[in-house]
Amino acid sequence: MPQPVTAQDLGIDLQAGGEGALFKWMLASFLMGKRIRAATAVNANRVMVDRYRHDTPRSLVKCTHRELVRMLGEGGYARYDESTARRLRALVAKLENEIWRNARRNERGQQRP
Repeated sequence: MPQPVTAQDLGIDLQAGGEGALFKWMLASFLMGKRIRAATAVNANRVMVDRYRHDTPRSLVKCTHRELVRMLGEGGYARYDESTARRLRALVAKLENEIWRNARRNERGQQRP
């Protein structure tokens, strides 16, 4: 049985990394949730986060379906790239629209005197 991949293996500091670290770990977890080798999912995560700097929902939601498929392909996805791209796009849109945007709105509201 393969060894589990941890946030630390990916250089993600969940203790001190804040929202950015949580998003990076969520993205990695999403990619590893498919029936695919962990090494392929890790590689696809590195392509998206490290090579193309899509490390926030806002950045990733701006990608077209084709761009997501291309990045997944660069990471080694072949069989699941289309369906994964669709699901990933829907997930990051939901995160950006419902969670991160509300969190930023709440932070601004709390900072007002």
